Amino acid sequence: MHVADRLTQLEPTNQEEVSMGMLLSKLDRSMVKYLREDCEVLVNVDAAHLGSLDRGIIHVGCPDCDQFVDIMRHYEKMFRQNGHHGPRLHPLCLNGGPILIPEESPLNTAELPQGKILMHNIGQAYIMKAISTVALYAHAPCGAATAAGLSIFQVIDLLVQAKTAVKAKWPLLKVACFLHVDKGADGKKTYHVSRDRWVNLNKSTCWLPEPEMEEPKPPEAVHSLEQ
Repeated sequence: MHVADRLTQLEPTNQEEVSMGMLLSKLDRSMVKYLREDCEVLVNVDAAHLGSLDRGIIHVGCPDCDQFVDIMRHYEKMFRQNGHHGPRLHPLCLNGGPILIPEESPLNTAELPQGKILMHNIGQAYIMKAISTVALYAHAPCGAATAAGLSIFQVIDLLVQAKTAVKAKWPLLKVACFLHVDKGADGKKTYHVSRDRWVNLNKSTCWLPEPEMEEPKPPEAVHSLEQ
């Protein structure tokens, strides 16, 4: 079943949960911690990851209304730290953002190849605005990714594939990957995603951490569900 079909079949309460924002599961939290602390795939953002900001940035992201403002504030901070009065951004936003770009992304269909639409617009922005820096900005939790049944690992893998696709088409572009994580009460954080470390991690034969399992339901709850 395609993502759009799954979204239309959600119960009203679940639709509200998707629209108002979701929380990371314990498993996702453990995955983020593992990629951050053990593998250093997720690292603190440094202006060097984007190179020169003089011409601005083509931002390819998800338009999630609960995260967009925080992401824009992060851009503004980076630009000001580099001596600019404010950000010069050319935002390209579709639900799912850069994880739409890989041809095999489950968020695409033959009737609606949104990845190709994004790639076309990246090329237009490159030519029309003379911006040679592209920020591929995924986020978690993401409603589109959740509807497609994607884990954080799969989101990052699609993000890295997106960078490879953009660089293959426009070798002169500076392309960087980022993951914005909403940790609920623990705040929000943007990480740079290291493609090289991710590729090396995927080459290893035994790299998955022991997940923090969800707490089991008490016998009474299990019994009531069986009834």
